[in-house]
Amino acid sequence: MRAFSFFKETAYASFFFNLYNDITAIDDEGEEFPDLGAAREHGICETREMAAESARNGSNNLTHYIDIADGCGEVLERIRFGDAVEIQR
Repeated sequence: MRAFSFFKETAYASFFFNLYNDITAIDDEGEEFPDLGAAREHGICETREMAAESARNGSNNLTHYIDIADGCGEVLERIRFGDAVEIQR
């Protein structure tokens, strides 16, 4: 008798989050997400955290960014600090 699985296997892809601010930090480990949308949401959260840290230190360069790359190094999306936060006066 053959057993059937009722759970759908989800394929995950590796995404790499390369930081470009006062230093360049290339992600050589990556993280797995089901799709680019999920990786983008993670990247936005990470960008906001880094922008907040910069603000706590007294400055913020809104042109700094994180590139989301695939396993071949191709940049799929760029998230600038200034795009991840809303600045109001």
